[in-house]
Amino acid sequence: MKLIRRELGFFLLIFLLFLSRFSAQSCGGSFGAPIFTEDFGSVTTPLQVVSPALVPPAFTNYIYSPKIPPDDGFYTITNSTEYLSWGWQKSLDHTNDASGTYGNMLLVNASYTPGEFYRRRVSNLCSNQVYRFSAWILNIHRAGANVKKPNVTFQIRSTSGTILGSVSTGDLREENGEFWRNFYLDFKSDPASSEVDVVLINNAEGGNGNDLAIDDISFSPCGPATSVSTSIDVFTTGVCDNSLGFQLTAQISAGTYTNPNYIWQKSINGGNTWIDLTSATTNPTINIAAGSYQNNDLYRFIVGESTNINTVTCRVYSSNYKAIVLGYPAAPLPKIFNFCQNSTGNSISISGKEILWYTSAIGGIPDTLPPVVDTSVVGSKDYWVTETVNGCESSRTKITVNIISIPTAPLVSNYQYCQNSTANQLTANGSNLLWYSSSTGGTGSSTAPTPDTSQVGTFSFWVSQNNGTCESARAEIKVTVLANPNAPQVSDIQYCHNASASPLTAIGNNLLWYNSSTGGTGSATAPTPDTTQVGNFSYWVSQSVNGCESPRAKITVTIFPIPAAPQVVDVQFCQNSTASALTATGRNLQWYTSQVGGTGSPNAPIPSTTQIGDFYYWVSQNVNGCESPRAQIKVSILANPNPPLVTNYQICQNYTASALSAIGNNLLWYSSQIGGAGTSVAPIPSTVQAGNFSFWVSQNNGTCESARAEIVVTVLPAPHSDVLENKSICDGGTVTLDAGGGFSAYEWNTIPPQYSQKITLTSAGKYTVKLTSSNGCTAEQTVEVVNGVTPNITNIKSGENFLEISAEGGNPPYFYSLDNVNWQTSNIFTNLKAGIYQIFVKSQTNSCTAVAQSAVLFIPNVITPNQDSFNDVWKVGNIEYFKNAKLAIYDRYGKKVFYTEDISKFNWDGFYLGRTLPSDTYWYVIEIQNNYTRTGWILLKTRN
Repeated sequence: MKLIRRELGFFLLIFLLFLSRFSAQSCGGSFGAPIFTEDFGSVTTPLQVVSPALVPPAFTNYIYSPKIPPDDGFYTITNSTEYLSWGWQKSLDHTNDASGTYGNMLLVNASYTPGEFYRRRVSNLCSNQVYRFSAWILNIHRAGANVKKPNVTFQIRSTSGTILGSVSTGDLREENGEFWRNFYLDFKSDPASSEVDVVLINNAEGGNGNDLAIDDISFSPCGPATSVSTSIDVFTTGVCDNSLGFQLTAQISAGTYTNPNYIWQKSINGGNTWIDLTSATTNPTINIAAGSYQNNDLYRFIVGESTNINTVTCRVYSSNYKAIVLGYPAAPLPKIFNFCQNSTGNSISISGKEILWYTSAIGGIPDTLPPVVDTSVVGSKDYWVTETVNGCESSRTKITVNIISIPTAPLVSNYQYCQNSTANQLTANGSNLLWYSSSTGGTGSSTAPTPDTSQVGTFSFWVSQNNGTCESARAEIKVTVLANPNAPQVSDIQYCHNASASPLTAIGNNLLWYNSSTGGTGSATAPTPDTTQVGNFSYWVSQSVNGCESPRAKITVTIFPIPAAPQVVDVQFCQNSTASALTATGRNLQWYTSQVGGTGSPNAPIPSTTQIGDFYYWVSQNVNGCESPRAQIKVSILANPNPPLVTNYQICQNYTASALSAIGNNLLWYSSQIGGAGTSVAPIPSTVQAGNFSFWVSQNNGTCESARAEIVVTVLPAPHSDVLENKSICDGGTVTLDAGGGFSAYEWNTIPPQYSQKITLTSAGKYTVKLTSSNGCTAEQTVEVVNGVTPNITNIKSGENFLEISAEGGNPPYFYSLDNVNWQTSNIFTNLKAGIYQIFVKSQTNSCTAVAQSAVLFIPNVITPNQDSFNDVWKVGNIEYFKNAKLAIYDRYGKKVFYTEDISKFNWDGFYLGRTLPSDTYWYVIEIQNNYTRTGWILLKTRN
């Protein structure tokens, strides 16, 4: 489908690709008021079809369509191309539409038949005037669409039919996204008529494609390039005020107008309306009086032929030129600078553009840099400044600099505190005090600091005073924080209940004793603890150094109770058993060998078990240094029972065994002679492995366990044949199974059973033999006889001295032979003489053999066709054993001199076309069974 514009401007646009102009007329760059413009209006609803259709003076032989998309040969007016998501790109119109509106465009679907499809007459043209047609066009198909492309010719014709200008668009390519393209055409009007026709011709047929849109068509007069010169720079740099008049001169490019006239205009409202300053004149200059213009006033001139200057459609306008009246900037604000005497780094700079400094209110020479301030003398000094913006200087403003004297430092005193005591705010004699933490730098605070007494040392603070502008030097105040002495060195004391106590002690100076951690009055006399009460009792003591009292040290006096005797249990051991160390429940145990007296040991005794009887030990516990009474432990040593009575066992391998047994009470079975945990369940020996295996068993009398008795279980090995193996059997053959010698009896599971070492078989199957060894143990052994499979010889490749055999099936890998006696694993036989060979192939795992026959070719390489019955004919030996063989012979230049596919005619007598060929080397090519080729040379020797 395709879009087309209704306005004549609309057509121009399509072709304006780059019109080659009739009579080489072109526009210099200036334009007049448009004769007409067409943007097809706008609506307030998207995707809206607009009515009515095109009206005169536009004419089209296409049919208006009120639906989207139109059919071939139809057109419509709409505000979007978003109708065929699979083929059309989405695009709005080209016009910059106001918010909330949707601009329209002309949309056309080309007819199936190429030809003229639009015509419009444009009237009221001036004679010999250059005009420009302009329009915007869009191919609405997506990029890459395989459709017909719009191709249009645009013509401007006189009313008599003469073509004044013409251009063709060529195929308009598709675009991705909106891609409107502008085209324009300049031409000179017909001197004999004030009208022209715009004609649009479709060069491509409709159908699949050929869809386009047109928008923003215009038809305007155009003229020479224009410019304006001025006697003062009022349009670019500008002037500070309108006190000067100036002259404007119109300039145009040559070759456009024969007798140009000018009309100067002015606008004071941004170009909305214009006032004529002159009537039509040949004079290109105008004088603008001083005081008659303001900032942003616009000036332009109209130019045209003297005969047409007053016709709006026959003249053009220059660009607008804006007068710039800058005005004067406001003077900088007055400012007073106060500096202290002898201060440095002082600046009196003023913010603004192009500041100028003066030393007087009027006159004088300005300086671009601010003056250097001298602070050595107390007093005041005045300066004046201006600001210049865009070359316009403001009035002067006074700047005052005051140099003020510095006050003396305030009077101060030093301070001294004990560590962690309460300090007061520092004080000094002076006005407007500022307090600092360093002798220089930093920001002063009007609040006096309170010293921190948590750290020991001498700390400095500084304070200054000021007179409202200048600050004095800083005075130093030193605060000394004396260290509090450490608390006296003390140790906690422990006593047992009712023990004798001594007065408390501590290491320190000027000790004071307290009965609480804070408060109270200290005593210089140390207290003596009371031990009649059990518990913890606290005392406190401090020392004083340089008038500062230390923290109080706490002494805890603990009065411990006497602990009870430890808890014990009497123990029993079997005679000669390993005894463990005695135990008791208590703390810091002490072990004794008597009820009273003696020296206790912290190591628990280990009783001796060699003697039967009762033995006694005593133990105490010690808690917090206080020892309890002693507790008695009785140790009894008991007699052991004898080991149980046992017998050894013997059993054949893989036979079913029974649980072991022994004569005794409360039996315990073990897998080792010592250690391990016994079980009351008698073990069942495993017969899987042959050999000797030991087990142990003990008995006990309820308290003591006997020594362990050993039982040896001998597992006799099962008989096994190492020579009996699986076999294969070929059709009609036999096979012998051999169980091997060394057995006392054989029994085969044949029907009837056979009792010999060897048996001969004629059929495949599984066969089992029961073997009996000399120790009476039996075991069965099974082998399998399988049917052997004969390989299949699939291909034999033969050459001049070799055979290559291919086989499949059977049981690969294979053995290969040419005599059924000598066998090899390679399937290739080399160094063979020409002749017929029997070929044998069998599996390496059975004896089934395949047989085939083939021949080894004999290919001579000399022929002497001299009728002496010796080498008169070149012949390939044994070729008759191959099918589908071909023979070709060539001379040294590649010319074929002999060819046959009949193996009975594989011989050549050296003739070609009935004549003997000359002596030379010839080449043969033999193709055998379409998969093997042999080539070589033949030496032909004749008398020639």
